[in-house]
Amino acid sequence: AGYTGQSSIDQCEAEKDATLRGNLLLPQMLSHLSLVEDFPWLQVGTGCLYQGDNGGIGYTEEDSPNFCFSSPPCNFYCGVKELAEQILRSDPRCYIARLRIPFDEFGGPHNYLTKLLTFDKVYVNRNTISHRGDFVRACLDLFEKGAPKGIYNITNPGPMSTREIVSLMQEILQLDREFKYWESDEEFYKFVQSPRSNCVLDTTKLESTGIQLRTLEEAIRDSLRNWTATNPK
Repeated sequence: AGYTGQSSIDQCEAEKDATLRGNLLLPQMLSHLSLVEDFPWLQVGTGCLYQGDNGGIGYTEEDSPNFCFSSPPCNFYCGVKELAEQILRSDPRCYIARLRIPFDEFGGPHNYLTKLLTFDKVYVNRNTISHRGDFVRACLDLFEKGAPKGIYNITNPGPMSTREIVSLMQEILQLDREFKYWESDEEFYKFVQSPRSNCVLDTTKLESTGIQLRTLEEAIRDSLRNWTATNPK
């Protein structure tokens, strides 16, 4: 449960009440309930709390976010998610699973690959992102392995650029299309309403529990080879 906006996180700028209820107040209520009833639980957080690649090494769970209300600019969605993370850090029963830009083989409006296929222009950046199925499996593995509670970056290792992903799409889907790119950040930000996070996360902490996700390139190749435009209910 949470609120990301129906079309994009830009909607959270206009619907701040819903964003606060779904992404800050609800997690606080669940945290209190878990204290009263004494059960473990998991909050799907976001890895979009950073900007950059931290000097090429990626951001760990211990690095202070630099894309949040206390370190602007950021968007309202990410700012609220970071506030929730601050609160839940002290909950000894809670896992916080940081998701980034989900994708898989099932096309849909929130699938990053679908967005690349449908946007008139593509924003050039470099990120670590999360295969949806791999992410869910890793979340369940945290419980099954009895991993220590806390924050985990759950992304497929090995950052890739937008151009590299587009190249794989053209190769595997055999697209007869020339992709157009935004020429600059300034041009892109005239098109969207709020800032976007582009960052690389380090997954060493997750891997130390014995949970290993396949590389990002492997996950993208597999998704494209099994691509369907239908998102299952």
